[in-house]
Amino acid sequence: MDEITLGLILFRYIPETALVVTLSLILTGYEAKLKTVTLITVIGAPLIAVIRSFSLTPGVNTIIMLPVLILLITFFCRIGILSSSVASGLGLIIMGLTETVYTFCVTKLTGIEIKIILADPILRLLVAVPEYIFLAIIIIICKRYHLVLINIRELNEIRRINDYER
Repeated sequence: MDEITLGLILFRYIPETALVVTLSLILTGYEAKLKTVTLITVIGAPLIAVIRSFSLTPGVNTIIMLPVLILLITFFCRIGILSSSVASGLGLIIMGLTETVYTFCVTKLTGIEIKIILADPILRLLVAVPEYIFLAIIIIICKRYHLVLINIRELNEIRRINDYER
């Protein structure tokens, strides 16, 4: 079982949770309000830290984190559970792909093994900073140019209009 430190929660899990939630909402057409994202992050980051503290396979951590994010997004963003599931899944997939490619690049370019990074708390915090900056830039670009992958919000509105007309 890994040790959960306040620094790890503040500088690793809170930004990571905020990025996943914001990515999830923006890439599915929902507005990512600061208050909502902050609430989800403050509640979700410690839960995710506890989940990650169990030395599970990385994929199992993600599978356990997905329902937590779905419930938090459903409750605080007031969207349907199916829409929240798609949004959370999409956000975790994008974050996972980015993290995998980034980690692969870091290990190949620097020669530092993943085990060394995970064993050193300072390295664990510092290695993630460029990845978070990259994801923040992607979020800013998507928000500025209204880029979405699946516009669930608009699909739900169309469905509501069709139901109303019947």
